[in-house]
Amino acid sequence: MCQLNILTVKGIPVLHSPMSKLGLHRNGSKIFLVQSVAKSINNVVDITNFILHEYGQPLHAFDADKLDNKKIRVTKLPAGTEFQALDNRTFKLSENDLVICDGNGNPLCIAGVYGGKDSGVTDSTVKCFLESAHFDAESVRKTSMRHNLRTDAAKVFEKGSDPNVTVAAIKKAAILMVEYAGAIVSSELVDVYPEKFNPRDHFKISESKRLHRGQYFRR
Repeated sequence: MCQLNILTVKGIPVLHSPMSKLGLHRNGSKIFLVQSVAKSINNVVDITNFILHEYGQPLHAFDADKLDNKKIRVTKLPAGTEFQALDNRTFKLSENDLVICDGNGNPLCIAGVYGGKDSGVTDSTVKCFLESAHFDAESVRKTSMRHNLRTDAAKVFEKGSDPNVTVAAIKKAAILMVEYAGAIVSSELVDVYPEKFNPRDHFKISESKRLHRGQYFRR
């Protein structure tokens, strides 16, 4: 992992409303919402799904009141540690699986792959802990394949997500939750970025010229 952003919002009435009722009435976004998200969960999760499709950045929303010690840790747990997923399935973690845990070391989600049942957003949620992160592509791919969890988030991370879009994505999610879900931003944005990634273009002009002349293609 090379970046983690967190932000909390409160005062959210979690509603089971379809994406079309979010009312994004600009530039056809309302139609895009309906077409891009296959299944509506609730207004909070639907917004995070919209961000996934708009920015290519997976987000995860935790119920902040369910986090022990109000802390999270990104770590690896001993092999065989049980993790109960959102769909009630139980998985035994590998010592190589990266997980997000609460302050007591209880797994909340498999990082970049799948959320946990005990920390998910429900109808009783009033305060959300938003997480936007960049995880190592190879690590996510191996974990996803190991547990046969081929989620939308895993498919994005395993191909290599852009670590420099995480902040913009979480800010946009917060804006939408304020505007369309009645939320109040209740914390500063935390940006943990130990080693900043600077994208570079290694494609040389000389290679471009050879490509244009067809030297990279067989006749």
